[in-house]
Amino acid sequence: MEEEVTEDRVNEKELTPHISLDALEGTVGLNTMKVNGKIDKTIVCILIDSGSTHNFLNNTLALKLQL
Repeated sequence: MEEEVTEDRVNEKELTPHISLDALEGTVGLNTMKVNGKIDKTIVCILIDSGSTHNFLNNTLALKLQL
C-alpha cells in the first residue's frame, strides 16, 4: 500500500529539525566549515554546517558578550 504524499506531509518534513553530529561535537566534516570571526573585539570560532537546520550560540560566549 503506497502512502499518499500530501502538502501537509511535505511541510512536516521541512519543519523537522536536523542537527548534524559535526555541529553537536563542534568538529569539521564534509558539510562543515570552520572560520574565525570577530564580535566587537572578541575573536570567535564559527562553524558553518550546511547539514543543520538551526543555528546555535555558545551560552558562555553569549553571556560574555552580553548578547
